[in-house]
Amino acid sequence: MTADIFDKALIELLDRKPFTAFVVELDNGERFEVMHANGVVLRDGKAFYVAPKFTSFQLFNNDNVVRFIPTPQSATI
Repeated sequence: MTADIFDKALIELLDRKPFTAFVVELDNGERFEVMHANGVVLRDGKAFYVAPKFTSFQLFNNDNVVRFIPTPQSATI
């Protein structure tokens, strides 16, 4: 995925009103759920996510993301 496509797809998910959680699937098979938009910092194809209450964090980028998966707010992975 190019940095431009990565940024546009992620911004679209983060800007949805109301915000809906989504899953990020990485190329190593790992998945994590983004539960709030304010926890993501995005710059030029690179992103950093901090989970609520600082319980975990994840670095991810356009080279290691396979896809973004929108989910209902009540869903978990």
